[in-house]
Amino acid sequence: MRQGTITQWHDDKGWGLIAPDTSGEALFFHIKAFEPRTRRPQAGLAVIYIAGVDAKGRARATSVKAPAWMGSATNESRQPRGGRGAPTFPWLAALVALATPLAVWQLSGAWALGAVYAVMSAASLLAYSMDKAKAAGAGRRTPESTLHLLDLACGWPGGLLAQHLFRHKNRKMSFQVAFWLTVALNIAAVAYFHPALPAFH
Repeated sequence: MRQGTITQWHDDKGWGLIAPDTSGEALFFHIKAFEPRTRRPQAGLAVIYIAGVDAKGRARATSVKAPAWMGSATNESRQPRGGRGAPTFPWLAALVALATPLAVWQLSGAWALGAVYAVMSAASLLAYSMDKAKAAGAGRRTPESTLHLLDLACGWPGGLLAQHLFRHKNRKMSFQVAFWLTVALNIAAVAYFHPALPAFH
């Protein structure tokens, strides 16, 4: 099963397009492949699906489902209280994003290192924002590896803020595992190499 977002839906014709959460072209799907049958698809709905082909060998999404716990902007409003959606904490993420560069500066005495965190966090925030916009418009997505590299290169505070601010990637478990691994690696690398970088003093 893959995850994506419905970017187009033509209710009168009974078909639409799904943009994958990962890189790739938007996939066609038909109303007959959509579940549950008690509701209609609509643009902005987060879904899970199986990528397949039709009888003529053309790529399309099959077994398209819209579980409430995925928490997109559309289906979150229908999610019952106590559902399985991962909570978002934009205020806490904002606090971490703002405090991290200042804390690094104060603890290390290296203003340049704090500036690196601030600049890379801004770059990571922008990259997440652009990827979210492309997901909604079925454009060419930013590879997850690029987002992880930005986070690893001191941009993870901005990445954390973007995930909760834009509700982007914060419910994808594989991405979250990789994200927190980059956070741990970044902190470990800075703690290990900082004393050997006199340019930062």
